[in-house]
Amino acid sequence: MLATMDITSKGWVLFMAHLRELWKATWCVYLIILASDVAFVVIESAFNNGYLLGRVYDVLLWTNVFLSLGAFAYLSIVVAKILWHRLTKEKTRTSTVWQLFLPLFLVGFLTLLMMGIGFVMLIIPGIIFSVWFYFSGNALVIDGYRGRKGLSYSKALVRNRFWPIFGRIFLLTCVFGVFTFVALAPELIINYLFQLPEYPTFNYQLGIKLVATIISAFTSYFIYLFSAGADIVFYHHIKTTADEKLIAFSIE
Repeated sequence: MLATMDITSKGWVLFMAHLRELWKATWCVYLIILASDVAFVVIESAFNNGYLLGRVYDVLLWTNVFLSLGAFAYLSIVVAKILWHRLTKEKTRTSTVWQLFLPLFLVGFLTLLMMGIGFVMLIIPGIIFSVWFYFSGNALVIDGYRGRKGLSYSKALVRNRFWPIFGRIFLLTCVFGVFTFVALAPELIINYLFQLPEYPTFNYQLGIKLVATIISAFTSYFIYLFSAGADIVFYHHIKTTADEKLIAFSIE
């Protein structure tokens, strides 16, 4: 099985080799996500300074949340399709991006539900479910396994090699967690500076927050593309080394 560093390095090569294509396919979605992040900063700042009523704040906030979720779902589907095609020279077995929206939310809901049940029972079952269903999103977007079939397919990929896959998931999470922290560092630094009395005016604070948000959104976008490349490399490796008879039996 590929080592974590091999997955990361291959993911980096895949991401960099097709960065221009990824940007052309997703720049409009990135702008939507960026606009959503900026809107959140404005809404929160206006509410905290008494410029918005509580009900108006709630409506605007939840509208912004759903817009962000939709844009990110679209981004994840498009990126996975492109990277899979470039890595394997094969097209995904699924239909158009828009037709995958509801199935993706359903798979995500089922995955989170099973993980939540596991963590409520005890932490260990939650970790087990997290590893079992880690590949359910890619199983949908790339191979077209919807709902419970996606969960069953993901579990079948993990079967008989739980601990090696768990170790790689854990290390990949740590690696990209560090990258994400670095991407969010400007925003964290600015939020810390806001506690100092030298920046008292609302307009100045809002302007600094917007700058920090734009920088963080820009770096987070490219780190996400990098992590998606590693995730596709990992999924491809797990698929190609799986027991096909066992998987066929599991999803029937």
